[in-house]
Amino acid sequence: MRKRYLIIFAALVVATLSLGALVGCGGGATSTAAAGKYTLTQVSVNGMTVEGSDLSSVLTPTDYYVEIVDSKNINFEFGSYSGGVISTTYTQSGNTITVSDSSGTLNLTLDGDTISLSLDTDGQTQGMVFTKQ
Repeated sequence: MRKRYLIIFAALVVATLSLGALVGCGGGATSTAAAGKYTLTQVSVNGMTVEGSDLSSVLTPTDYYVEIVDSKNINFEFGSYSGGVISTTYTQSGNTITVSDSSGTLNLTLDGDTISLSLDTDGQTQGMVFTKQ
């Protein structure tokens, strides 16, 4: 069981570093309905999922969040891996929030009170779910 958590934690670190590279700058948005802070509630790697108290035993979920500030600004915090809050801009079309820069594009999916993202890194599918606080 501990090995499973370590694998998921390692994948989370990789995902966090990948996200940090992508959220350097972005465009303008269209809606503030989703404004608020969303904290990490679930991490998955290749079909293995950690959430709730299991997630809390591996990391501090409130140290990992996405915050939609207003109609164009968004903040990310990925614990000690991001080196602090990353502030950038985004665009929104329907339920898709897009952050882009020269290194690529990150699409987040907004569904009610959750924001989710999925990354494919080195042949591994990694996902995070953030829930509005």
